[in-house]
Amino acid sequence: METTVKRIIILGAGTAGVSAAKKLHSLGYENEIVLISDEQGLPYDRPPLSKELLLGKMSPGDITQISNADILRMKIQYLTDRHVQSINTINQEISFSAHAPMHYDRLIIATGSRARKLDIASQPNDIYYLRTIEDSERITTKLKSSRHIAIIGGGWIGLELAAAARTLGVKVTLLEAAPQLCGRSVNNDIATRIQEIHQSEGVYIRLESSVENIERVDDNSWKLHLDNGKKVHCDMVVAGIGTLPNTALAKASGIDVDNGIVVDPDFKTSAPHVYAAGDVTNFYHCSYRRSIRLESYVNAQTQGDLAARACMGESVKYTEIPWFWSDQYEHNFQILGQVTGDAEGIDRGPNSDKGFLTLYLNDDRVVGAIALNQGREIRHIKKLIQSEKNVSAVKLRDLSLTLNSFL
Repeated sequence: METTVKRIIILGAGTAGVSAAKKLHSLGYENEIVLISDEQGLPYDRPPLSKELLLGKMSPGDITQISNADILRMKIQYLTDRHVQSINTINQEISFSAHAPMHYDRLIIATGSRARKLDIASQPNDIYYLRTIEDSERITTKLKSSRHIAIIGGGWIGLELAAAARTLGVKVTLLEAAPQLCGRSVNNDIATRIQEIHQSEGVYIRLESSVENIERVDDNSWKLHLDNGKKVHCDMVVAGIGTLPNTALAKASGIDVDNGIVVDPDFKTSAPHVYAAGDVTNFYHCSYRRSIRLESYVNAQTQGDLAARACMGESVKYTEIPWFWSDQYEHNFQILGQVTGDAEGIDRGPNSDKGFLTLYLNDDRVVGAIALNQGREIRHIKKLIQSEKNVSAVKLRDLSLTLNSFL
């Protein structure tokens, strides 16, 4: 690495940012590592926000990604509650709203994503969103006094919130505009199974139901007006309708943006000495041979690691297979790979409401899998996807053959 690289700034202290800071330290970088957060407190894991934290099984102190002791040991300059106003890629400088500008020799943008907001008129505090630890704490407090919660959005966040609320004994009505749940990630058969699990737990699900207006009846009561003329009365409204990448700073600075910050295989942006990692990036995936944007814990962790290596002058390659998991009630869902509409589904395993495993073939190659309570098989499937070996659908259906035998 060039000796002139005296300061590497990491913009964003989520999973990607923390991963990058830790990797720089482990690679022996001894100059300044500056980790900047627009939140207060230590960096934390986001997956527990919609699960363990809501249920009281974990406290904020349990979900920190890095301790104060490790920040000191790694000599990371951790700046909290810092709001960056602009990035000057010519002068290699970032400006803050209330602090002096900082020069960088290398910059890693890891600003993550934000909750997508409903495009309907509402008053402050009418709708709860979940993205930060403060959001989770506010929802937790409100749930304690709620009897009936309306959740807008039938994706994974909405379903995890529904599971947490039902576990706490709160009545739940879940509203999804599409004809099925989790439409972006699973087919209709899998969505139906997920729906049946939630209905068996007492969740009232309304598909093809969009909210047109939210009427505040009083301080503790709301009426949701749906596009089909029906109404939902509740004492709490939460929306989980996806996320948007935080690209505004990059775009304003002239960095290429297209459904995320565009990066090359070494996670370099279009600006010199500027890299990006995590949910905010649109990157080239070697296995799928196309550019994609992923929102997952493992992806953010891996990209933070790779961006740090690239900053140190290494040539890197992203080969991690997309992996996502969700815990709802006593069930564990896992999705591996990227499943396209023309992929052939192959059922393996018990195939019941207790659990199932579906593998997806495209051109006789395993490209993905969806599992319910079958997590032990995931590592074998991951190796199978990475191997790109041809696999017979007939043999794959033969349960006497272990997945490991195909490797």
